[in-house]
Amino acid sequence: MTAEEIRKLQIKSLEMLQEFAKFCDDNFLRYYIIGGCLIGAVREGGFLAWDDDIDVFMPRTDYERLWRMWNSRGRFKLLRTTDRINIRSQFMTLCDSDTTCVRKLTKDLPIPQGITMDIIPLDGAPYSRLSRLNQKRHAVLYSVYCLDMLPENHGGLSRFVTKLLLMKPKWLKNRLRKRHERKMTRHLLQYCDYLTELCSGLKYMGNEYPKEWFTSTVPIKFEGMTLHAPIGYKKYLTAVFGDYMTPPDEDKRTTDHGILFVDTERSYLETLDDRDYE
Repeated sequence: MTAEEIRKLQIKSLEMLQEFAKFCDDNFLRYYIIGGCLIGAVREGGFLAWDDDIDVFMPRTDYERLWRMWNSRGRFKLLRTTDRINIRSQFMTLCDSDTTCVRKLTKDLPIPQGITMDIIPLDGAPYSRLSRLNQKRHAVLYSVYCLDMLPENHGGLSRFVTKLLLMKPKWLKNRLRKRHERKMTRHLLQYCDYLTELCSGLKYMGNEYPKEWFTSTVPIKFEGMTLHAPIGYKKYLTAVFGDYMTPPDEDKRTTDHGILFVDTERSYLETLDDRDYE
């Protein structure tokens, strides 16, 4: 996408973020902006020029309350893999159904194909190394049944094992998905000294953050809005990104979220005659 197209996407994402943040504040739900949005807020007071999405953390209890409370709020749809639909994601996404954003991973799914923001739960990481290893095992299997597709870039063995795991009827895969989710989330935050993000894929599920980094929030400005950052945001950013205050080289100022086609003014149903993304 061009810089102008990315900016249009960012502006639409801000409308969704504003609705989300207001709902959370009105209902006493905790959230923290993270990732590239947090870096942009700290360094520039808004989006990084090349950033094309919004990510937030929510403690697991608040995350589940959000799912129960959101219902339907106009054009903003809260999506999650359930027994009825599969969105090929381990975490919830908020989708602007009045826009179009077709991604490679989900282009064939009967779900709203709009601009999304990612809502990622924080779970407790047990102290015992054996319990932690078992937690990650359940998280991997949960991911397999959420994505319900063969991996492309993890080697032949991973592809073969995944194929065996998915050779089950839909009802059984749904039951196993829920079982692994229960097992991986049974370590409650209040009883753990460290937190982890089990739903962000293999790269991040090994991360462990001291709980004190997330015991409270601090206000932070982002594109004219006042949002919540974790109290330990500097330590979090350093742990995950290293020297986050130094911009990367120009050739690395990109993101890769598999976006094939974007229309910020029309819904997916209104753009079905456009075939540029096929």
